[in-house]
Amino acid sequence: MRFAVGSSAWLVLLISGRAAAGERAYSLTWNAPSDCPDAAALTRYVDQVVGDAAAGPETVRASGGATRTADGRYAATVELDIGGAEPSTRVIDGRDCEAVSQAAALVIALAIRAHAAPPPSPTPATPKVPPPDPAPPAHHAERPHAFLALGPVADWGSTPAVTLGFGLSGGVSWLGLRLEPGLAYFAPRSAEVPGRASVGARFSLASAGARVCVPLSRAALWVAPCVGGGVDWVHGEGFGARVPKNGSTWSGVVRTALLAGWDISSILTLRLELEGVLPMTRPEFEVEVAPAGSSSVFRRSPLSARAAFGLDVHF
Repeated sequence: MRFAVGSSAWLVLLISGRAAAGERAYSLTWNAPSDCPDAAALTRYVDQVVGDAAAGPETVRASGGATRTADGRYAATVELDIGGAEPSTRVIDGRDCEAVSQAAALVIALAIRAHAAPPPSPTPATPKVPPPDPAPPAHHAERPHAFLALGPVADWGSTPAVTLGFGLSGGVSWLGLRLEPGLAYFAPRSAEVPGRASVGARFSLASAGARVCVPLSRAALWVAPCVGGGVDWVHGEGFGARVPKNGSTWSGVVRTALLAGWDISSILTLRLELEGVLPMTRPEFEVEVAPAGSSSVFRRSPLSARAAFGLDVHF
């Protein structure tokens, strides 16, 4: 049987008394990672719940442990032997190892109390009612997890030719969402005046923005649609003209993307993304060409596309 655990399990522990000293009515064998409560801590949890029922001849034998799963969660397995035909097993999982371990202690304590309680005296008038199963504790609220992402990125349409750059972003995963601000810088690309290969301009591109992504699953392989916005900076440096000039422009952009990831471990994720970029303005760059005057050298496309591949590092 599998339960999702949370902070409510500890509320049950706090309202119970401590076990009396002496021989315990149970034995406990427990293994867990270093960042989880150990066997001694789990024993204290059980004693706090069962109180005086923890003392006496051994009637319950419990064993198990906590492990960290591939998706960064924790799973605790509890095997209970109370002298029946075969031991029973419970599996509890959750985001927080402390809460998972406390829920495991609660399962053990409930078994001890149920076994130590005297059976009700049967009477013809009062039917025997079995005790209800313990309700699963409420799910522990997910804590925000920070991450840093970096890798190469390509752009089509924001400069005269396809350009490659480098992207850096960071953010948090929280409440089923990914919040990602980021920066990118791209290699310059050139454009010439039609019929004048020696006259033109060289364009650089930088981008800054933020977006919200919604992962559609919590498996190791996942996809997430994203929406956001930001600003693009395009800088042009003229060449070949009698008096070369430079010009820059800032443009607000709307960004939509599809992000795919593979969680290699709880720390590293490989990511691939495809993004559409819609500029709010499309200024035209011109070069002074004698004797004809100004001549257009580049105007940004109405829709740009970007693709990136990188690595997320989770903290």
